[in-house]
Amino acid sequence: MFEINLTKENSKIMGRHVIKDGTLYLSFSAAYVEFVTASSKVYASIRTDLSGHPTDEGNIGIFINGEYVKRIALDEPNKEYLIYESDKNEKVTIRIMRLSETKFGKVAIDKIICDKEIALTEYRERRIEFIGNSITCGYGVEAENELCHFTTATENPIYAFAYLTAEKLDADLNLISWSGNGILTHYIPEDINEKDDSYPLMHTVYEMQDVAGEEFIGLEKETKNDFNSFNPQIVVINIGTNDDSYVRNYEDRLQEFTDGFYKFLSMVASHRPNSKLVVTYGVMSRNVMSAEKKVVEMLKAEGVDIHFVEIEVQKGAEDGMGADYHPSKITQRKMADAVTEKIKALI
Repeated sequence: MFEINLTKENSKIMGRHVIKDGTLYLSFSAAYVEFVTASSKVYASIRTDLSGHPTDEGNIGIFINGEYVKRIALDEPNKEYLIYESDKNEKVTIRIMRLSETKFGKVAIDKIICDKEIALTEYRERRIEFIGNSITCGYGVEAENELCHFTTATENPIYAFAYLTAEKLDADLNLISWSGNGILTHYIPEDINEKDDSYPLMHTVYEMQDVAGEEFIGLEKETKNDFNSFNPQIVVINIGTNDDSYVRNYEDRLQEFTDGFYKFLSMVASHRPNSKLVVTYGVMSRNVMSAEKKVVEMLKAEGVDIHFVEIEVQKGAEDGMGADYHPSKITQRKMADAVTEKIKALI
């Protein structure tokens, strides 16, 4: 049996990641590693951080020849998982994807164990980066209904609009998404009136390599992201729903969000000067719609190649809902259709 450390020379690695001391750390939702092998059995030795709460377990998805075949919950701190087996000696393409989002259940692949060598697969010509929150992560998309609460077992980015859009456009993708996150605050309930910045906000999340995984990986604090490692033609931003929980109907807070959103998009544009920016918003809330449109027009006037896609409010009675009133699979597909249509008009 071969014991193989995953590298960019022997496998395709997509999404933000860190390779350190032979281990591949997948940092965000939908980050994955993919390779071709003729092995009859493939195991992956994977480490994770167990919180003690099953709702927070790390989860990975396994794809064989492009087809999603199973989910594996990472239920031990260090374990070898059977990824693939077959009695046929034929080449297959295997993808191991992180399904749990960045703040839950880390995914560290120490090595692949198999009986044949592995080789990398091809990268696609088109590349799209998505910056978002729970909607982008696929929060609760596999839950039975809106009365269910969050668990990583029902979170799945492959059913979220970002991944679906990338697949429709035959594009490689890079997700930077964190549930409950925003520009000014994390989500706050109705009986709370103060901003919640107890966790890093999106400005920091975007600029840092892996702010949620620094301690687990052993990175220096606030290690900056290398923005040359992935060069997208399109950047899609879906942020504002959680800020809405704070802004509500207060004009001063709406102005505060407008200023913060302008700074955030300006920062993204500075890192992605050759990318077209697409801002999309509206499926779960509407209070900051005017601010987002205003900022897009401000930046457009400054010469930024930026566009806006207004998403219709989810229709729960018709299309169902996921956990905690999040978009269902049907709603996510509708979002993907709208964003895909806009991007097609731009490329």
